[in-house]
Amino acid sequence: MLEILSMIFTFLPFIFILVLANVVDRLRSGGDNPSAGTVVGVITILLTVGLLLLSWLLAIGNMMLPAFTGETITQANTSALFMEKLPYIVGISISTLLGMFLLIPAVRRLVAKVIPINPTQQVHAVSLSFSTLILLQMFMTLGMGLDSLADLEQQMPLASIWAQDIMLFILGLLGVGWVVRHQLTPTLNRLGIVLPTLSNVATGVFMGFALFAIIISIELIFNYLGIAMTNKEVEDATESLIGPLTASLPGVLTLGFAAALGEETIFRGALLPRFGLVLSSLLFALLHSQYGLSSSTFIVFILGLILGVIRMRTNTTTAMLTHATYNISLGLIALYAT
Repeated sequence: MLEILSMIFTFLPFIFILVLANVVDRLRSGGDNPSAGTVVGVITILLTVGLLLLSWLLAIGNMMLPAFTGETITQANTSALFMEKLPYIVGISISTLLGMFLLIPAVRRLVAKVIPINPTQQVHAVSLSFSTLILLQMFMTLGMGLDSLADLEQQMPLASIWAQDIMLFILGLLGVGWVVRHQLTPTLNRLGIVLPTLSNVATGVFMGFALFAIIISIELIFNYLGIAMTNKEVEDATESLIGPLTASLPGVLTLGFAAALGEETIFRGALLPRFGLVLSSLLFALLHSQYGLSSSTFIVFILGLILGVIRMRTNTTTAMLTHATYNISLGLIALYAT
């Protein structure tokens, strides 16, 4: 229960800021009280900057502090550690600064020439800014080392994983203006989430199995040629984070359906129509930081592109079914192979 509450409280600041951003857009579009919209807009920007700075501090802390466990902290080992982690500290800092720059209207107007965002909408500004936290997380993970992920002794309970992805689903709703629209159905339509037809189910299941077969075939070919697709650090980190889920059928189903609900709502439902196919797929790949920067990351990027095309040709529901089928297929192989 504590893990679930912790997960919910982790998302609450993001939800609160997105609600405020929705309120700003509503006040501005209504034109009834523009001064109130300005005040709430300033508060929203300040809170977003504060959250970015807090994320920066936590990322630096998570990366640096574990290295001192069991050591006497001296100026010498502090300096040595700082120099070792400097590239990742720079990466984390650049990610944070980028998140702040994207809050500037002039910067967003430049971005709007590349991707179809509305530079005047506060929700788009906050969403762009929050997306840089994915890049920050990747630098933090690389700075900590994938071996540190492999040393994790506790796996999140299934309920916590569901809580995490439900919160992502809620973020998706808020990110496309649920507060402004007032009604759930138009919001879900904007996300591309609909009741699946028989054709949607057939397409999703077929594409999920097809992607599974393609990835397994590539792995078999690489193994036959003696080419390693991943290194031991990536394998150990993946096993630590995902391995426990593949030890039971409920875990496998959670791996499929929870990830499909949360990740597809955010990346294919909310972000793809505004960020474009390539950027949304890149963010999707970087979110899977347990793979580091490896061939597995590239495969996830390709999967993101395919899921994006499915969303564009059909809807997000079909992409969810594809994602779930693919993940469950991988999970069942791991479950029954042991």
